[in-house]
Amino acid sequence: MRHTGLLALYCLLFGCGTPSQNANSVTDVGGLSDTASDVTAAFDGLASDTTTTADAVSDGSDALVKGPFVWLTFAIDDSANQTFTDGDMQWTGSFAWDQKTNSITYATSWLPTDGPFVALYDDGPQSAGGNEKEGAVKGDHIFSNQVKFVATKDTVFEYGALNEFNNWMWVGANGTFTIFQGQGGVFDVPGMKLKKFGTVDAKITLDTKALNKSFASWNTNDYKFFVKGTLNQWTPVQLLDDGLKGDAAAGDGVLTFVLKQNLGKHDGPLTPGDEVQFTFVTTQGDTDPADGQEYKSGGNGLPDGVLVWTDTGDGGAWQSIPVILAKDSKGKTLNTAFDVPGTPPSGCDPTCALDEDCVGSQCVKKVTCDPPCTGTDHCVLGLCKPAADADASTTDADAGTTDALTADTGPAATPTLTGITPTWTPAKGGGTVTLLGANLDPAFPVTFTSVADATMTGPGGNPQVVAGQGISVTVPPLPPRSATVSVQPMTGAPLTLAAGLDVVPVDTPTVDGVLGSDWNSMSLAAINNLLSNWDNASDLTKTNEMNQLWIAYDATNLYVGVKGTSEPLNAMACYLDVDYGSGTGASGPSAITDAVGAVDNALGNLYTVSDSAIGVDFAFASVGMASFAGGDLAGSVNAGWRGMSKLNDLPWLQGVVQANAGNAAMEASISLAQLYPSGIPATGATLQIACVLVNGDGSAASNQILPPQANQPSPTTISTWWSVHVYPVSP
Repeated sequence: MRHTGLLALYCLLFGCGTPSQNANSVTDVGGLSDTASDVTAAFDGLASDTTTTADAVSDGSDALVKGPFVWLTFAIDDSANQTFTDGDMQWTGSFAWDQKTNSITYATSWLPTDGPFVALYDDGPQSAGGNEKEGAVKGDHIFSNQVKFVATKDTVFEYGALNEFNNWMWVGANGTFTIFQGQGGVFDVPGMKLKKFGTVDAKITLDTKALNKSFASWNTNDYKFFVKGTLNQWTPVQLLDDGLKGDAAAGDGVLTFVLKQNLGKHDGPLTPGDEVQFTFVTTQGDTDPADGQEYKSGGNGLPDGVLVWTDTGDGGAWQSIPVILAKDSKGKTLNTAFDVPGTPPSGCDPTCALDEDCVGSQCVKKVTCDPPCTGTDHCVLGLCKPAADADASTTDADAGTTDALTADTGPAATPTLTGITPTWTPAKGGGTVTLLGANLDPAFPVTFTSVADATMTGPGGNPQVVAGQGISVTVPPLPPRSATVSVQPMTGAPLTLAAGLDVVPVDTPTVDGVLGSDWNSMSLAAINNLLSNWDNASDLTKTNEMNQLWIAYDATNLYVGVKGTSEPLNAMACYLDVDYGSGTGASGPSAITDAVGAVDNALGNLYTVSDSAIGVDFAFASVGMASFAGGDLAGSVNAGWRGMSKLNDLPWLQGVVQANAGNAAMEASISLAQLYPSGIPATGATLQIACVLVNGDGSAASNQILPPQANQPSPTTISTWWSVHVYPVSP
């Protein structure tokens, strides 16, 4: 069996040499497309006994690591389409699996030689002779497995899934989860519920006579052509210019893929609202398509010669659909893509199971039991379990001691959840908060859910009793927005603090002009998918664009990262309101009249601000990808920070701006003492930021703005800003 597709996956995740334009090699960014509209819901598996047990797990050497282990469980729900069988799907990620001990250790490589990978089954739980996690039901088309892990330190895993053809089947960005040092019990790794097939057909054509000029040598006589994408789990399908299977005419140089005429074992029609990403691949001779060359330039898909239709016209006629370029899962490159027209369906089909709720069109696992538990059983994450199996304890508020919960203790006191302290936590995870209330038990499951992205959830770790207050838990990684906190007592409805926790991007990246792994993934604030109107669309020359905005801060500095680049006479400029709503600062870039100095000239430009509560207090810019990191402000001409206290003569401030054209990135930092000379308020301050791409003298503006604009009244109006809450952070 060939594993070259996995090698391409590894290269995407962790980096391999970049192939030359004419080499028969592939950088398979397609296999990890970020198509969030295709994700149904993170599938929360059923929890089993949460007892932490001492055991031995292999560390990859001859020695065994002894200590408390956590059961990691993972499941994929195929009940909607029922196309998979036992062992077809494999759970893969940044770990090595020891089959003998059924345990994993952290590993950075996902190469095929690092297998085997964890296969998923629908044959019942391991305790009943099957391969699945505890609580699984044989024959329900939900495939799962469970493995052991000893956390000797806080560990962040990435993961996904492969089908039986070793093709990437995970939809969207790589999954991530964190296990904290010494953590035990059961951790349900968010899985995936495969979406029910829709009814919409699609047709994609590639005109080999209208290819991008860099690929003009490609022809149907010397090359074999394939297409792959999210519509077929990235399985290469060969295209023939033979007038068959939807191809209009043989020998015309136009290759055609019609979805319904090329359905594989796990493929089906599309659903309105789907974003579909795809790419073309060519080979010569007997080269495997996994080793072929993709129709991309600089890692980005090319729209030249590509057309798409869906059968959503009148009476099912083919309707022409725009070909777009969509960010891949890593947010670094673009794939050719299209959006399926129509309104996404509402409601859940098939009907959700009894232990699930229908949220929108997604089935989400309940945290309560329906029907209610009877007798002495208690509801634990949707399962009725005997009191002894629940392995729970309850706090005696009067005595300040913890008594074991047994069947004869009588009814427990009613738990309450009244607040949380502190009210904020680092987005990268690992922060500890105390849930305030009465009769809260560390055995009660605690869940954190992002308000901005409901699929981003995680359990609280390392629960501890805090005498006289409640329980403390460790917060998992979450997007930098508000999060809802939910505590599930043994019986009854969950206790919830809606949007009760402020998640903020506390981190310390290195300011070197390279947006690398030193930035935590949760510090990614915004992604811009709009192609630059200052670039050559025909060959996707990347000279003037802004793709990503990154924000972080620590006890000392604010850090800003921009993925993008500009030509020598253009500039990337960012504006900050550090005390939103206070009435200080300039009304916007157009209010700046200082034209002396390259940075000052660029900062004063055409852009106005629609939000009257915005007052620009500080700004920085880089003209032509220049840098400034020295102590002598006289060198801060083409790059640097500016204050807004005098708009016709902007004060020059100490701060770092590092741009790197080769890495298409600009990073900046400035001390919080300069932004908040009186100190950051204990309750925090609201910082707003927006970045634009302009020409050097500010007289022309591009369509590149971060964050992307919503309800923009004019092309030169900034209507949307990224909001960051800044709190005093202990060194």
